[in-house]
Amino acid sequence: MFLTRLFTVIFSILALAISLQAYAAKSDTSDSPTSITTAVSTSDKVNINTASAEELKTLKGIGDTKAQAIMDYRTQHGLFKSAEELGNVKGFSNKVLEKLLKNNAGRIVIE
Repeated sequence: MFLTRLFTVIFSILALAISLQAYAAKSDTSDSPTSITTAVSTSDKVNINTASAEELKTLKGIGDTKAQAIMDYRTQHGLFKSAEELGNVKGFSNKVLEKLLKNNAGRIVIE
């Protein structure tokens, strides 16, 4: 009887330890893309000639599709000479460009 209870207690403690370890591993998001994205400040300057898709997406109004379009444009046409040249990128109307520049004033740089 004593040994049965002892094994039950030991088994319960091991099960709890394994559960806690699995929960801790699931909660650890230090390597996840979300934590990388949030590590980039929305006040940092973004060089549109060298920025990755993740860096471009820190700009207000730029999502996956527009970030990829900017990178495709760079590949096909070379480096941007001005931020206004973003108006030549597929999906950037004059209105979209105007809003992008206004919402990210001082953040978009050309280097």
